[in-house]
Amino acid sequence: MFSSSKPLSLTTEVNFIDDNKHVYKIRISATADNCILTNFPYIQRSPGEFNIIAEPNKPLRLKEIDPDNESETSRHAISVGVSKTGSIARTARSLLGYAPIPIRELERSCESIRNWLNQNVLSTYINKFPQDIIENNGGQLFELIAYLTGKMPAGKANLTNVTKKLERVQLLHKQYDDLIRTLKENGALLNTIRPEYLLKSYDYNLYSKTHAGNSIVPSMIKLSENKFNYLSNDSWITIIYQILKIYYLNRLTPRVYRNTLGMPENKPVLTEQFLEGSNFVNVSENLLLKWLETHYAHMRPGNPRTIKSFDEDLKDGHVIAAVIQSYVGPNASRALQQLRYNPQTKEDYAFNAEKIITALGDIGLVTQLTARDIESPRQREMVIFVLYLYNNLPHYIPKETVEFKCILRDEVVKNIVLVNPSNKPINYRVIILNRIFPKTTS
Repeated sequence: MFSSSKPLSLTTEVNFIDDNKHVYKIRISATADNCILTNFPYIQRSPGEFNIIAEPNKPLRLKEIDPDNESETSRHAISVGVSKTGSIARTARSLLGYAPIPIRELERSCESIRNWLNQNVLSTYINKFPQDIIENNGGQLFELIAYLTGKMPAGKANLTNVTKKLERVQLLHKQYDDLIRTLKENGALLNTIRPEYLLKSYDYNLYSKTHAGNSIVPSMIKLSENKFNYLSNDSWITIIYQILKIYYLNRLTPRVYRNTLGMPENKPVLTEQFLEGSNFVNVSENLLLKWLETHYAHMRPGNPRTIKSFDEDLKDGHVIAAVIQSYVGPNASRALQQLRYNPQTKEDYAFNAEKIITALGDIGLVTQLTARDIESPRQREMVIFVLYLYNNLPHYIPKETVEFKCILRDEVVKNIVLVNPSNKPINYRVIILNRIFPKTTS
C-alpha cells in the first residue's frame, strides 16, 4: 500500500529487464490524501475493510480491519453496501488489472454529480453525466470552474471551422491536458487521470493509433468499449470532485470556522493536531464534522454524540435536524418534530429521511439529494451536502428586526428596501402567515 505523510499524487515508471537486457516500462500513478473527496473511490473498492477509530482528543483514524481479530470485525466497518465477490467483479478485475468500483456505485456517483450540477451550476440541463459533457467538448467543466472561482479558465479549444477529425481530437486532448495541469498547480491530485480518458471512445482510439509507441504517451493502447467506459466515468467523477475540493471545500479553513455565525458559546476548542492528524478526513471535513457535533450537543444537551463519519452518523436524520433547528429554531418545520427517535428498521430510516427532505423544503433550502441519499448515505456526497448547509444556514440568523407597533385592528405599513448588488436576477420568497409570495428583483 502506498502512503505519504502529505497529500501527494505522482506518476513514475517501473522498468523490467529480461535476460536479453530488453527493458519494459510500466507507468504507475499513485495518490495519497486524507480527504474523502479524494480517497472515497479506494473505500468503494474495499468495502467493509476499515473501521473509523474515534478516541478522546485524538484525530479520527481509518484503521484496516484485521480479519483474525474478532473484536475488530465485530465493530461497524465502513461499507458502501456492495460485495466484491461475484462474476461481474471478477470480470471487471480481469479487464482492469485491479479491483474496480462496482458499476452500480459508479452509476450512482454519476447520477449525484448530474443532479448537483443541474441544481447549482449549469445554465443548460444535462440528462447524462458525463456523456452530455463529453458531447459538448467539456464546456460544462469550464462552466463549473467559472462558477466556483468567478473567472473562466483559459485553454478551451476553439473548434470552429475544424473539419478534420484528427485535428479536432488533438485540440481536445490538448485542452484537457492543459486543464488538468492547471488544476494540479492549484492543488488537485490528478496523476491517475489521463486527458485521453476524457474523450469519446472513438476519439480515444483515433488518438491512440496516431500515438502508438510515442515516448510521451507510452500507455496509449486500444481499449475495449467496456474498459474505456469504466475509465472514462471514473476519470470524470474524479476530476469533478477534485475541482470541488480545491475551489469549494478548501475554502473552509480554521480561520473561517472561528468566524462562523450562529455557533454556540460553549463550542469546543479545536487543536491543530486534532484537525490535521486524521488519515482520512482533511481539515475542512474535520471542521464540518465538529460543526455538526457542536450544534447537535447544543440542541440535545442530554444526549451528546461523537460525529465521526458523514454516512452512519447522519443516516437517522437527527444530526441534520439538530443543526437546522439550531439556526432556524426548534419550530423550523413540523416535519422535524415527527422524526422517529430511535430508528431500527429500514422503514424507520426511510421515514426520517423523508421528513428531512420535507423540512429542507419548508425552510426554502433546495437540495439535489433524495430521501434515499440520506437513508443510505455515501460520505463523499454527504460532505458536499453538509458544506451546503454550513454555507446557507447562517443566513437564517436574523440581521434586523422589523417592529410593527399599532393599536389592534389598525393598519400599519412598513417599507423594506431590497438591494441587488449583482447584475444577475435574484430569486427570493417572503413567508407571512404560512402564505408564500414569490418575487424577483434585478
